[in-house]
Amino acid sequence: MTRAGVIGITAAAHALRHTAATRMVCRGTSFKDVADVLGHSSLATTAIYAKLDVATLVQVALPWPGARS
Repeated sequence: MTRAGVIGITAAAHALRHTAATRMVCRGTSFKDVADVLGHSSLATTAIYAKLDVATLVQVALPWPGARS
């Protein structure tokens, strides 16, 4: 971030990585590819981004127990 001239923003590098990963997941990029870009050695680390892909989550969500359909 320093080489890019970004100064005075706390956790700017983290925010950049998080935003990039979020956008990749929401555009359908596989978790394996996101993990490779971020340098994660475990897909479990990358899995935190699954909660952000609402469109896909809606497709696999189960009905709430006791809810009327």
